[in-house]
Amino acid sequence: MIQADLSSPVHGREALLEYYKAMFKAMPDWKVDMSVVAFSSDTIVFEGAGGGTFTGPLATPEGEVAPTGTKVILMLVFLAKISPDGLIAEDRSYFDNFAFMKQLGLIK
Repeated sequence: MIQADLSSPVHGREALLEYYKAMFKAMPDWKVDMSVVAFSSDTIVFEGAGGGTFTGPLATPEGEVAPTGTKVILMLVFLAKISPDGLIAEDRSYFDNFAFMKQLGLIK
């Protein structure tokens, strides 16, 4: 997975699972509403709004950030290339990391 908030790609099923576990630990009510979905034989793209409440610790490379109870809403885009066996071979997700950090109260 290549994502805006990561300094290097996440590789493998287990690493991807750990990434999403950390996000759901920080915002267990996280939900995505998709407004646009497009696909071809080997590509899926969706645009939507994701949101949740920062009620659990957020793991970062610098350590955990304590929850603030803040609600977060982000516009995001997800693009996946699908392998011949039907699994996701490549995942690219995009969102405004600055807006995310600002909504969490981590920056002004």
